Amino acid sequence: MREDEILKDIFEFSNNEKNIIKKAKRKSYLRMTMISGLVTVIAVTLLIIFKLQITPYLLNKEILAKDAYYQVYGANTYLSPWNTDIKLIGSTATSTQYKLLNGRPVFKKIITLESTPHETYIQPHPNKTYTYYGQNVMNFYHPKIDYENVAEDGLILNNKLDNKIIEMGISFDQVYTMSEVNKMLPQGVSLQWYWLDTFSNVEISSMQKSVQPYTEIPAHVFLEDEIVGIRAFSNTGEKYDNPLKEFKESIQFTMENNSEYKKEMKTILDSITDNNNINIIGAVVVGDAATLSKLSKAPFIRASSLGASIDSY
Repeated sequence: MREDEILKDIFEFSNNEKNIIKKAKRKSYLRMTMISGLVTVIAVTLLIIFKLQITPYLLNKEILAKDAYYQVYGANTYLSPWNTDIKLIGSTATSTQYKLLNGRPVFKKIITLESTPHETYIQPHPNKTYTYYGQNVMNFYHPKIDYENVAEDGLILNNKLDNKIIEMGISFDQVYTMSEVNKMLPQGVSLQWYWLDTFSNVEISSMQKSVQPYTEIPAHVFLEDEIVGIRAFSNTGEKYDNPLKEFKESIQFTMENNSEYKKEMKTILDSITDNNNINIIGAVVVGDAATLSKLSKAPFIRASSLGASIDSY
């Protein structure tokens, strides 16, 4: 072989080697890209599967705690089963809050996991409150707090409500036991809920009327959403054999499932360590206009405030 041919082969081999190296690099980059993409897809898929698996569990835990909270707070209010919407981002749960009037539900509002326990109402004056749906909101008055005047809605019930079943919040003149309350109420009245006194003397003192520089703070009137009470009926309208037992179980469950309310619930539980320490200062009753009007005149009734109403037929 001639010398010029040998040199040509040498240079052609060098060029081929460069091409081979370039091709190998391209294949390597392509393989690495494909592997990285596959790993990313697998990782994202596993993350989605994990989130879809864990989200219902976490959401259900929040729902149970929220449900238990509303079993303790709110006068004669209940929550429907929750509707959940599971998403990768922004999963939600909603429930309908309602009241029971002799076993018949009356809509109050929609509750979500983000809902605040206390909403804003319309108050034309201190003893009358409405929701933005136009419903009456029951007001309650503590027997140890001095008020200039209180709601007396029961005294103004008239013939226009003769065909209605009416909910009324009553505030007592003093502390009573559950058995005493049961005996005091007349026939024809359904006792739906007991208002439990969970306030310390310091708290009561802070709620009294006070005069500050350039302003006067009226005595605190309690709205139906903010007070603690014992339900006499389940959310399906079945009468509890032992309402106090059901109440304690709700508090205990809330303590175990929601750290946000744990301290608050423990304070309530400590105030009812035994049956001799159950102080009832008000109630929610349901009946017709004539019966409730008569009840509101009883000497142990300090105040009466109308709530929801429905047709009796």
